[in-house]
Amino acid sequence: ETRTSKDWSWVLGVNLWGVIHGVLAFVPRMLAQPGEKQIVNTGSMAGLVAAPGVGVYGTAKFGVVGLSEHLRRDLAGHDIGVSVLCPGGVQTKILHSERNRPPDLGTSKVSREDVQLMMGAGPIHPDEMQPAEVIAAAVVDGIRANDAFIVTHSHYRAAVEARHAELMRAFDKADARKR
Repeated sequence: ETRTSKDWSWVLGVNLWGVIHGVLAFVPRMLAQPGEKQIVNTGSMAGLVAAPGVGVYGTAKFGVVGLSEHLRRDLAGHDIGVSVLCPGGVQTKILHSERNRPPDLGTSKVSREDVQLMMGAGPIHPDEMQPAEVIAAAVVDGIRANDAFIVTHSHYRAAVEARHAELMRAFDKADARKR
């Protein structure tokens, strides 16, 4: 389904620009202070693997993942670690985020059917909708370990591996073209 430019602006504004604004506000302060520091940006599984029905959201989350990877490299020499949290479903009110949607955008074009499609169009995995406390504990562990990625839903492993296998096939083709 086609989204409007206003839909794109709103979703990118919340999910990508929100993180960018946080970086702009806090990184200069962190650079000015001694000691170890950690940034944790909230990405999503939708920022690691593409899924149907959530292209605008996924685009924003892919941006958060990329931003976090670049920041991690840029800030490593300044005692600032950077992690990106990439959860699957969390027991929050995200499916009711319509309440925050600006009235001039009208109703959301993302339906519950889109969300089901994103989650595989079948029964929801038993580990999918995790409590916020479980996610928070994973974040604390990730901060302590200075993990680049904090993944909370291991059942997405196969999808991430399939994406990376596709990337590796592209490199194999590039190698083959050189021969």
